[in-house]
Amino acid sequence: MIDYAGGIGSLARILKHYYHIHLPVFEKYMDSLFQDGIVSYVKEQDLARYSVVFNSAMFEHITKREHLEHINSLVKDDGMLIIHTLVRQNIPKNPKWFYINPVHCAFHTNDSMQILMQQWGYTHSLYSPISKSWVWFKRDNKNVKNGTLPQFVDKINYELQMKYLYFKEGFVDYWVD
Repeated sequence: MIDYAGGIGSLARILKHYYHIHLPVFEKYMDSLFQDGIVSYVKEQDLARYSVVFNSAMFEHITKREHLEHINSLVKDDGMLIIHTLVRQNIPKNPKWFYINPVHCAFHTNDSMQILMQQWGYTHSLYSPISKSWVWFKRDNKNVKNGTLPQFVDKINYELQMKYLYFKEGFVDYWVD
């Protein structure tokens, strides 16, 4: 696993502190500022391919497709990409929309995410409204191949006694406006 563009390593710190899970972080711009021995930063030349790539709050800052392609290239053929970003059915034309500010320069729709999924070889996704995150599964993922994802999602939702995860073939277009 790797947290791509993980900033100060917040997710890695939480996972290590509370769950004793080691999550390496790649952060091109901040890693030298936070060498405190808690978070393990991966240098760009040492990046590999991973079963799970986390990416939180970066898609809305990317203006070049090649940067998105780079993130996807790190996911193994049977892996998962976990994305936290804002996705809407329609992008408001209102210049006062809360999400428009100088750092947010790319906006994603359900359709654009579905296109990325198809082009990159992902076939299924699940969405958690609480975390506002999607998990995309590559077509060769063992859980896709053996068809256990729907039962897995149903089990978690049953145990939590709420609709915590939404799952479907293709992109989960949860935010329809």
